[in-house]
Amino acid sequence: MGQPRAGEHYPRSLGEFQAWFRTDADCLDYLEWLRWPTGFVCPACLGRDGWRLGDGRFKCTACGLRCSVTAGTIFDRTRTPLTLWFTACWLCATGKDGIAALSLKRSLDVGSYQTVWAMLHRLRAVLVRPGRERLVGTVEVDETYIGGRDPGVGRGKGRGDKVLTGIAVEIKEPRGDGRCRLAPLADASAASLRAFVTDHVEPGATVITDGWKGYLGLDRCGSTPMKRAVSARPGFEAMRRLRSCCLPSIELLHWPSGGFSAPTKVP
Repeated sequence: MGQPRAGEHYPRSLGEFQAWFRTDADCLDYLEWLRWPTGFVCPACLGRDGWRLGDGRFKCTACGLRCSVTAGTIFDRTRTPLTLWFTACWLCATGKDGIAALSLKRSLDVGSYQTVWAMLHRLRAVLVRPGRERLVGTVEVDETYIGGRDPGVGRGKGRGDKVLTGIAVEIKEPRGDGRCRLAPLADASAASLRAFVTDHVEPGATVITDGWKGYLGLDRCGSTPMKRAVSARPGFEAMRRLRSCCLPSIELLHWPSGGFSAPTKVP
């Protein structure tokens, strides 16, 4: 297909979207065109001869396999109409700050919150590209606890039942930010932090951290060690562009440098 073009490979506007995908049959035709642009191809034997059955599936002439165009996709074995699925995809793709399950439930006018939550979970899962490249250049790394309010629990690295999350952000010169990586951490030990950094940062990069002892030894990891620099600031931002992902009980600390800061619980 090459580089997708608006209006030819996908809708340019909401009006065009509604015109393209009025029925489930329209959605199936679009999925068939995406999956088999030159005609049916059997996923088992790669045979190109087959015919459509009465239930909408295809049967391969060579091996007899029966398969659906939705097999192996997020739409596989779903009882939710494809028109709702496509609308959910459109809302997620066009929303500037993403969309929450409750907002999606209202937009789709679906009675079950669990159904919408499952749809959104599938959509988010396919947004992560397998084998994606690690961060390069200058990368700021920090860790933080993310979660809702937990009254009576103080600050620090052991507060409450929050999820300890590692954050790594590319720093562009002379200013700005690049790609970002987040991952849950088992703890704030050197083993966990080093594993997070080596999984998400390319060897040879310059890693900026705070003075936490868990980051010691990064400059000795691997055959091409990373360069570690300790920030002189009391902290730095690492989630400014992820504000919409934080719960209302999360606020961001902003430092004079204009860089990134990790979220912290509102006292």
